[in-house]
Amino acid sequence: MNEYIVLEKLVTDYVDHLAQIAIRKEKKKAETVRQRKLRQQQEYNDIDWDNLYNTDSLSTLKVCELNFDLNIKAQIALAARS
Repeated sequence: MNEYIVLEKLVTDYVDHLAQIAIRKEKKKAETVRQRKLRQQQEYNDIDWDNLYNTDSLSTLKVCELNFDLNIKAQIALAARS
């Protein structure tokens, strides 16, 4: 006689499903960390500013990436004054 209401196969399938979700979560976390490190290592010339402007994608940049543009423009303005 079965002691449980739910079939054992359904329980094992659900446990496998939960394990797959955990694996995907860990992969996503690792990819996010990798992408963050890549973005932090970028320099001004690594960013395609024209394409970002033309495709209305400037809003996808992080503050540190926007600071690249401001710092370069500030340097150009200071050089023009001299």
